[in-house]
This record gives sequence, C-alpha cells and structure tokens, in this order.
Amino acid sequence: MRKSYDRPVETWDTVWTELGGTRAFIESIPFWEMHPRNDLVPAGTAFCLARPGHTYALDLPKGGTVTVELDPNVQYTAAWWDPANGRNGKFQNPARVPGGPRQFTAPKAGDWPLRILRVE
Repeated sequence: MRKSYDRPVETWDTVWTELGGTRAFIESIPFWEMHPRNDLVPAGTAFCLARPGHTYALDLPKGGTVTVELDPNVQYTAAWWDPANGRNGKFQNPARVPGGPRQFTAPKAGDWPLRILRVE
C-alpha cells in the first residue's frame, strides 16, 4: 500500500485548488462573528454557520435541497460557491430572497457552499 505522502506533488493539485476555494469562501463572510447553527436547517443536509439576521453560510456536502430559517422581515442575497473554481472562483446564481423559511437547491450534485447576506 502506497502512503499518501509518497505521491508526487501534482496528485494534490485538485485538493489545493479546492482548499483555496474554501479559504476564499470563508474570507467572504465575517466568520469570527458567526456560530454553528445547524438548528436553522429543519430540512435537508447542511452544516450552517450563522449570525442570525445578518449572515448565513451553509455547506451542502452532497448538494440537494435544504430549508433555512432566515430571520423574517429582512431581505437577503443568496449565492452559491463552486469549490472547484479555486480561490479565484466567483459566486454563482445570486438571488434576492425575503426572510422566513426558504428553500435552496444546489446547482448540481456535489459539495456546494451557500452564502446568504443581509441587504443593507
């Protein structure tokens, strides 16, 4: 059995690209003000960091559809991040959404982070 550290550096290119994308996504939100809030996802599979009423970051590890309980009476923008785009990737399919329970469906299968920001 070959150990992972014995592999040529090039075999890690995809991993480094996706890690760069993850870093870019995290740096686009005020993560230091957010807390784990998986309780805000009553349906579907997602990990959620939130500062309710302001910022929500979800990771849908297998894509699919989730419902998120957003603070009502607030307008938000929601956009998807494709980690395969690397650190220079862009948010995709931005949409303006009202608060309250909202359903989101990932653009396709696979790991998809979703950023939801309050419109000021």
